[in-house]
Amino acid sequence: MAEQLITKKYKMSYPTEHKLVKFGFKKVKTEDDYSMWKYTFPAYKHNKITTIECVITLEMPSGRVRLDAYSNGRAYTPFYNMEYGNYEVIMNIINSNILREFTKLGIKEKRKKK
Repeated sequence: MAEQLITKKYKMSYPTEHKLVKFGFKKVKTEDDYSMWKYTFPAYKHNKITTIECVITLEMPSGRVRLDAYSNGRAYTPFYNMEYGNYEVIMNIINSNILREFTKLGIKEKRKKK
């Protein structure tokens, strides 16, 4: 079964505004004191057209990361729940693309405290 990345916690070490801008993150307006940044990239393409995109939302200064996937502007359900249906092949491709972006951006799985 394909790994469900959404169930894990991720973090970018030492995020700075300069670093985020360099990688292509866009600042998001929030009502509180937190600084939120978003980065969108193609998670899956069909015939060279993006059909599923991934959005990484990063909270500053903590570096905490939230991960979402969309298809046609709506949440891509199998990304959040693969219980029903046969999504193994496509989810493995999506996960591979997400992990590739994580590596490029310096995002790692958050270690559990002992």
